[in-house]
Amino acid sequence: MEGIVVVLKPPGMTSSDVVNDIKKIFNVKKAGHTGTLDPGAAGVLPVCIGRATRLFDYVIEENKEYIGEIAFGKKTDTQDSYGAVTAQCECSVTAAQVEEAARGFIGKYMQRVPMYSAVKYKGKKLYELARSNISIESKIREVEIHEISLLDSSGPQRFLMRISCSKGTYIRTLMEDIGRRLNAHAHLSFLLRTGTGKFSIEKAVTIDELLRLKDKGMLRSALTPVENAISHLPSIRLSGMDAGRKKLLCNGAKIEVTSDFDNASVRVYDDCFIGVGRIENGFLQMKLLLREPADDK
Repeated sequence: MEGIVVVLKPPGMTSSDVVNDIKKIFNVKKAGHTGTLDPGAAGVLPVCIGRATRLFDYVIEENKEYIGEIAFGKKTDTQDSYGAVTAQCECSVTAAQVEEAARGFIGKYMQRVPMYSAVKYKGKKLYELARSNISIESKIREVEIHEISLLDSSGPQRFLMRISCSKGTYIRTLMEDIGRRLNAHAHLSFLLRTGTGKFSIEKAVTIDELLRLKDKGMLRSALTPVENAISHLPSIRLSGMDAGRKKLLCNGAKIEVTSDFDNASVRVYDDCFIGVGRIENGFLQMKLLLREPADDK
């Protein structure tokens, strides 16, 4: 069995826990998620199964969407409500001020990777160093906020926001940065990932729902086919290519092709989907071969 299952991760469960459950439910050895969700966060967590794990680099590139709550008055070491409070302040920010400050982050900005993250430093995850009271100057990297809007005031000095952003964006850090722009302490008090790439929360399934589907013998219905998972990539067909050139292509050679695009990753089809290739300067080269092309008769 292979494909992608879109799991609705509950709060309190790690992304690794989800993957382990998926391996047991689908009885597979190979599975992996396409982007970590913090244990306290909930929402969309796509998990690749079988050969779909080889598509990881093509699936992870897509944008993410979240609903998050910012709480003013406290700063924590983890930047969310699960960490220890490190600073407090009396503040009184308005919805208009929050929205103006938040919208100031739309576009590309340099974000510091939080210490409580799975990013590695000299072979160790940053959160492992943080738990050992080891502090380092973590990396600053470019992220992009495509859209951010204020949804509602959800409580005293608490505001719900919808965020669309690039992969690798830490919403915890964004919330703390918004607070800093308003000269106030703030942290992320709630996070729901509503979408990642083409996968939306409306089509996500819980672990319990997967178990019920398994009992009914309908587990395959929860899987998104491999090629559908990368439908955002353009496609090219090998129709008209002789068997010799197809063989060269599958052995890693670059083959000249005619297409409407260049310098792009593409889905490659013969009589069916066979994998992912790359077109550069009019030449196609296979980057991921999932099945051999059909023999010409």
